[in-house]
Amino acid sequence: ENADGRVHFDNESFLETFLEDPTNTTNFFISYYKSVMKRVPSNDTIYSLLSTYVGAISPLGSEKRRAPVNMKGLDDFPLKDILSIFIDSNQFLFGKRVIEGYIWLSCRHILLGMKKESNGVYSCDRAVACGPKLLVTVCDPLVILCNGLGWEKLEDLLVESVEKLCEFGKVAMALEFCQNIASKSSTLAGGGVLHKSRVCAKMFRMAYGERFHNDPISATNEFIKYYKDIVQPKSSKETCHMLLGSFVDVISPPNPGNRRIPLANVTNYPLKELLPLLVEGECYALGKCVIDGYIWLSCQEVTEAELFREDRIFEPRGPAQLITAGAPLLSICNALGWNELENVLIEAVKTICTHGDFKDALDLCQIAKTPSESSSGKDEQRSRVSSIMTDVAFKTIIARFHH
Repeated sequence: ENADGRVHFDNESFLETFLEDPTNTTNFFISYYKSVMKRVPSNDTIYSLLSTYVGAISPLGSEKRRAPVNMKGLDDFPLKDILSIFIDSNQFLFGKRVIEGYIWLSCRHILLGMKKESNGVYSCDRAVACGPKLLVTVCDPLVILCNGLGWEKLEDLLVESVEKLCEFGKVAMALEFCQNIASKSSTLAGGGVLHKSRVCAKMFRMAYGERFHNDPISATNEFIKYYKDIVQPKSSKETCHMLLGSFVDVISPPNPGNRRIPLANVTNYPLKELLPLLVEGECYALGKCVIDGYIWLSCQEVTEAELFREDRIFEPRGPAQLITAGAPLLSICNALGWNELENVLIEAVKTICTHGDFKDALDLCQIAKTPSESSSGKDEQRSRVSSIMTDVAFKTIIARFHH
């Protein structure tokens, strides 16, 4: 520091120090920065200090990034404290780069050095990365950054955050992160709120995609509880629709080629609890997608990994849970038109006959035959489609008996 109070950091030296120990170097920087601020430094001094730190944790240009020598202590990295410094000084773009740098660091596997084994062979110790798990501690400052820079400017960063948490096996933490970000109030109005809703929907789609793949029933039950307890009472209609759409995309991807056989069975899938949410939100087209996705899932052979024992194989049972969701199913058919769901309903009957119980197939046909108040004006469509369903059911049953 010069006599005039200006601070001069050697950027290269600071970078080398940071790479030797990111956590302790950051703690030192925070302490030093606070001591400098007590002297009421110039804006140039503040900017120079912050610029030096950002250049170390997140150099401009991916080719300039270098993995640290020592990753020990990264679990205690003072992310919240360092991020607060950049927010308090209104350096939001620098704050964004701090988050980018932390995510990159947290995903590095680091060789810690050579050691000689008992057999005389040298090997490397390896610090295994744990992913950006500290992100759940900085949701408040992250939302401040999003409001300051615009949610669309941090969209890729937030989605990548969720992706990396899932990649490192922290799916529950990824969902917690999504929920925390979504629950924070936004100071923006109009288009800003819609940007936030869209970004949060993409984050949820990423997190629930992994959770659903691991266990469809638990993932759906968790989503239903979160949506009913938190989202539905407090969010706009647009936000509710976006979040419902993001979850439906998980069950029934827009591109069928992206469907994945789950790691757990869907025998008792909570369809009767999920479909009413879509009916209440008047998201009837999404309801059709859910039914279509559920039919596909219910026809897949699922192998569940068992610890210390042989894996369990679940034979497909077909979409029998459609029978339990008769009321919302009829509402969707009446809203969209029975012709619109004709192929889906016929496929449901076929697959139940093929994989499940004939009685279940006939029960589904009976549900379709039953007129309701909401079917007024569509009775001709309903009668025609239900007759085809019944005809398909009996033909399939007869064909199976002949075999």
